[in-house]
Amino acid sequence: MRVVGGTLAGRVIACPPGMSTRPTLDRVREALFNVLARRVPGAAVLDLYAGSGALAIEALSRGAAQADVVEKSGRTAAVLRCNLAVLALADRATVWTLPAERAVSRLAPASFDLIFLDPPWQAGVGAAVWAAIPQLLRPGGLAVLEYEGAAGARGLPSSEGGEDGGMVVVDQRRYGRTALALLAKR
Repeated sequence: MRVVGGTLAGRVIACPPGMSTRPTLDRVREALFNVLARRVPGAAVLDLYAGSGALAIEALSRGAAQADVVEKSGRTAAVLRCNLAVLALADRATVWTLPAERAVSRLAPASFDLIFLDPPWQAGVGAAVWAAIPQLLRPGGLAVLEYEGAAGARGLPSSEGGEDGGMVVVDQRRYGRTALALLAKR
């Protein structure tokens, strides 16, 4: 897997071995960051369920100021830290080796311009995480959920229109099996 844009375009991102992570495909990251292009420079980013850290790394490559990166697996977090070090991004990123539910409570009252949520598709985002997102999101910020498109809107906070806990879906896109929902505060 490679960084697709910004100052690190073309650089390799290592993926954790095995099937426990499902990295966001290059073409999906490229499409997502084309949509987010004007929001990324200078942004504070939170990458929950980070895996290899590809979304945070992509944002930092494209000018995000800093990133908090959350990955519950110690083995996967080690690969993520290595990626940040090799790409000389470690000084702009903080890695949290915690479940997302604990991380969001620890990170409050921090606020972010962009929050990436890429949970295991079969698990989805838990209610505690959804409840914390509006408090962690700066005014005008966006949360981006990646989910399995074949499952419909099951990954969204509510399957009835995508509204819940002060969040509303402002855009949805589908790339093969992968779907993205962009959410903002109501």
